[in-house]
Amino acid sequence: MPAEERQTHRNLQVFFMERAKAAGVKEQKEEEEEDDPEELALLGDAEMPEGQGEDSGDEEEDPRDAARKKQEEEDKEAVGTVEKAKNWSSVNLVFQESKLNYRGSFTAGSFTNWLWYRVVRPKLEETKSKLPELSDEEIDKFSIQDVEEVLGEFMPAQKKKDEKEDKKDKKDKKDDKDKKDKKDKKEEDDKKDKKKDSKDKKKKKDAIQLNAKEKLQVQNLIKNMIYGESGKNKTITTGWVNLVDEKDIPRLTPWEFQLAHIMRSAMALEYTAKKKKEVQDLTAYYEMCQSLADAIGFIKKQYSFEFPQSSAEDFLPLKDALDLQKRFREGSVVGAKFDLLWYLQNGAHLLAGSGFAKKHRTTVFKPFKIQELVTDAILQPGPQLVFAIAPPGTGKTAVVAHILNLFPVHTLVFCCPALPVVLSVGRISNSLGIPYAFCKGRRITPSYSCGRGLATHVDMPAEGDKPPQTAVESLRYMVAKLNLERKKKRLAEKKRKRNLHDLKRFPRIFLMCDSASAAWLLRQLDPNRTILVVDEPPMGSDVYPDKPEDNPLACAMMQTMMTPMLAAQLLELSPDNGRARYKTVLMSATLPRPEALPTLVNSFLERFKIPDSERDLHVRECMSTELDRGAVMCGPSGAVAFPHQNVQTADELKRLCERLPADPLVLKAYTERALATLLLRWRALEKDGKLKDGFKKQVVLPEDKFSDLSELHHASIRSYAMDLLTCVAKQEDDEFAKAFCCPDTTGDNLFPQFDLSEMLFGNAYAFPGLTLVADDHPLEQMLKMSENLQAQFPRASDIEADIKKQEESAVKEKKFKEDDEQQEEAPQMKLKFSPDLVIQSEQFLKRWCPKRPAGAHTIPRVLPTVNEFKAIKNLPVDERWQMLALAGAGSFDPKLDSDPSNPVYTQWVHESMTQNKLACVTAGKEFTWGANVPASTVVVTKSFAETTSVAGMLQYVGRAARRGLTTHGQAIFERDEDLQRIFASPDGLSTEALTMERYAEWWKSRGKAW
Repeated sequence: MPAEERQTHRNLQVFFMERAKAAGVKEQKEEEEEDDPEELALLGDAEMPEGQGEDSGDEEEDPRDAARKKQEEEDKEAVGTVEKAKNWSSVNLVFQESKLNYRGSFTAGSFTNWLWYRVVRPKLEETKSKLPELSDEEIDKFSIQDVEEVLGEFMPAQKKKDEKEDKKDKKDKKDDKDKKDKKDKKEEDDKKDKKKDSKDKKKKKDAIQLNAKEKLQVQNLIKNMIYGESGKNKTITTGWVNLVDEKDIPRLTPWEFQLAHIMRSAMALEYTAKKKKEVQDLTAYYEMCQSLADAIGFIKKQYSFEFPQSSAEDFLPLKDALDLQKRFREGSVVGAKFDLLWYLQNGAHLLAGSGFAKKHRTTVFKPFKIQELVTDAILQPGPQLVFAIAPPGTGKTAVVAHILNLFPVHTLVFCCPALPVVLSVGRISNSLGIPYAFCKGRRITPSYSCGRGLATHVDMPAEGDKPPQTAVESLRYMVAKLNLERKKKRLAEKKRKRNLHDLKRFPRIFLMCDSASAAWLLRQLDPNRTILVVDEPPMGSDVYPDKPEDNPLACAMMQTMMTPMLAAQLLELSPDNGRARYKTVLMSATLPRPEALPTLVNSFLERFKIPDSERDLHVRECMSTELDRGAVMCGPSGAVAFPHQNVQTADELKRLCERLPADPLVLKAYTERALATLLLRWRALEKDGKLKDGFKKQVVLPEDKFSDLSELHHASIRSYAMDLLTCVAKQEDDEFAKAFCCPDTTGDNLFPQFDLSEMLFGNAYAFPGLTLVADDHPLEQMLKMSENLQAQFPRASDIEADIKKQEESAVKEKKFKEDDEQQEEAPQMKLKFSPDLVIQSEQFLKRWCPKRPAGAHTIPRVLPTVNEFKAIKNLPVDERWQMLALAGAGSFDPKLDSDPSNPVYTQWVHESMTQNKLACVTAGKEFTWGANVPASTVVVTKSFAETTSVAGMLQYVGRAARRGLTTHGQAIFERDEDLQRIFASPDGLSTEALTMERYAEWWKSRGKAW
């Protein structure tokens, strides 16, 4: 797991632990084993060899714990750690780092402004690009003089201007001074006298005196922490202000200096462009605009946390940054002026996060709303049935392993039919040190996190005098047995070596994609200390069955969900036990509402004897419409498709605007590129004179709406798109509404016309990144799409022969090198595989995409290496698929795995996707649910849409533009009617609800009612 992702989960763990602490949950710590005399007698260790059990110093730390701690320290140093409950940031503001005692007029806010004025501003002006000078009123407003009186004596003397600069300044100011009116001078003198009198009074009343300890603290702050005088003789740069000049600034440097670092780069770009009379690189200009916007956005959030009663205007760092941003946008960089429309069309990769934002992805942590809602719901007393409904990519699955922080003595069962999702939860559990086991085919397989040598466990029938034993009982027995044997071994060792023997732990999480095994396992666990989490419960329910056996996946999923509800009929529990804290969480973006599943909900209420009056206290719907980035939806023509494109009347548009905010899966179609299309439509109507006067008066211009670029993000873009459409609807003019919403067929389309075979070839330039194609027959689909490519592939034997020849030459060169020390390093081996066969590489695009427009956005593809070829050659598939893998194509189809119990090839495909080593993948329907892969493009073909419900298609679209994995996303539809099904059907999830309810009734009746 990458360090950043690992740190995010540690931050999430802190969040859950604090919620648990607030709820009164005590942390359960593993106590150190003590030597029990009875156990010693049983083990036959009453008499130990002389000297073996004696204490010979401190005990050695468990190697696993030591490795984990070392990894945590490395991650902390690399990406920071979040430790605060209120403001989830590992980077502090400068007043927090100073740790000074603020009081009276010496406040944290005034200290921040003073430090910026006295330290940062002079540093920034070394770039020869100036910041606006502050008037006396502004200096008073920011309380700079108040702090100067307290800390000024500790500051180094201010540098005097050069004589040349002084002469120039005097000459420039001479005329202005001569023109001043005497009356104005007199008024100024009067004002100064009044200010002086008020300051004298203030000094006597609010004078701040530092004690000896505080003086030493201030000296250390200014000399060492700010100016780095203690590190003058060191090779590394020290002192916060000195880091502003560096190319890279450490991510844990206080926020104000992080902002100054970005501002300095922007001011340097201003000066360079002014000197050369043009901007060298327009891309660098827009990148700097976004970096500055992100820095302003981050520091705004920090100030709002720490100074909730203050506004942005009260802070000098923000004022200077906003002033710089304004002039930067308006053309202070010669040859460049910020074009909002161009930026929306071409800046998706920057809006996804500048270098500054990516750098602070883990230093600032904020849980998603759905994560907070689920935490609060499951912590409520008594049994809880939680419906967690939120768009894809909002961290629903990420909370699974962390739920155990809320219930230290519980076991969690996680079921999801999508194998990649199950494996990702296992990876998270492993990084958090939680013991887990896999369950498949009614067989439990503990992971190494439980300890080695635990084997697999199944139900065992009675044999002779030995009673029958369930798989869970067998596993518990094995854990206890091996721990006793471990104790016997460790007691024979010296004390400092005792931890070297593996401790066996019973799993706290059971993971499975085999839904049929989930119900079997749940019946074996203590229902009062078990949490059930089912991810993607509607999976498989998109086809309504005529007979129970028609849909085995949906049948097994509902059996899993109904098992906790029907357990009371199998286990004769007392009323008290029935009221125990049994928690069930169902989570999906397309999960039906509780009202649509009455059998499931009523069975839960009956199982735990909950009266109908208390239903809302135990059946909770946690719904969040929070979205991250969106995905552009395009029809077969290549034009952007909108939910409003078929609106005929103003009233219809009004109803749509009211519905969309509560329908996030459709709302996410309004992305930055989609907004650009709306703005172009606005311009076209304005040019034709068709805009209504009322619309012009009411609407906020985009330049005004986004005058502060820190407010330009995915949420504000969607909000502004809704504001535009609402404003159109308010005109109550059907013709105007239809004209505004009607798609423009004359303009240029965003993508080429739909052609599945050309997506890999002639049109590949339009789909950079990973393209995911879902189909009922993924293997056959990939072979069909790549026919032209397969005809160009070399034979694998020729590549192997060339590698062997290079290896032989390398051995000969090595012998000569030993004799000739002056000889240069031998060149690395090259793979004899033409670069123009590697999909999405620059050479590939030159050969296969003759119509590629100039300046088209590309995502560089790294060419395969010799080592990668050797790894691919070991995959258990035929040569065609090995060469396709080398070219960057694959298929997630179980038919390609020679051993279904060991899916080597499909697992390789999934790992290669996450590592951005594949450009095109075909996959079955199961892969479209819950998979977290860096797909930029998803293709909705006719064959896929015909057999898939609206919920299934929305889940598939959710695979595009995943948070932190891609910068943009698009869903390409082969048919317009499939787009209309998504846009025009607010109750499009009814197929899943009907299927799930039918199977719930069937299971409750024990197969009698159908």
